[in-house]
Amino acid sequence: MSKKKIIILATVLFLFSAVAFSGCIGGDENNVSENNTTDKTEDPKPTETIEPTDTPTEKSTETSKPSEEPAKKLDKDSVTIASTNSEGITISKFLQLNHLRNFQVAKVDVNKGEGIHIRNVDTRLNSKMLLHSPDGCFNDYQLNPNYSMYIKFNDPGTYTIELYSYDKTKTEGELSPFGSSPSILKIVVT
Repeated sequence: MSKKKIIILATVLFLFSAVAFSGCIGGDENNVSENNTTDKTEDPKPTETIEPTDTPTEKSTETSKPSEEPAKKLDKDSVTIASTNSEGITISKFLQLNHLRNFQVAKVDVNKGEGIHIRNVDTRLNSKMLLHSPDGCFNDYQLNPNYSMYIKFNDPGTYTIELYSYDKTKTEGELSPFGSSPSILKIVVT
């Protein structure tokens, strides 16, 4: 071989090995382990605002009216859960769960009878996510990568959904968040 061809071949091999060792070939190193928890992303915490209350200065002579009906306790009849939208749920919000493994918003407002669509789009870490209702409105729901969950809200109220690691929860036997605390989504249904 001529000296020119050897130099070209050596240069090509050098460039290929530099690209291969830099991580550009062969995928993401975080994708090696199914139980990888090295992502230390802070979960957004919803901030609570306290409304000042007015204190009456005069004694009121009016009698207070009883509320029309007591608020219904949220239960499994309060929501309809589906893995496909074959139910024809009217979707008012679409939420994606990505490799950051948290809800991108802390609060969502929807109308009674409408729903939300939650999709696990994490193809980077392939995280299996577990959606949990501390209100008891639905059983824990496993959401695999590239799968969806549809939730229709049948009753007004404030619903809470917490996000946990499916694999870690299964291994440890208790609800285990991806970080130090679960990502929380509040849904206000009017």
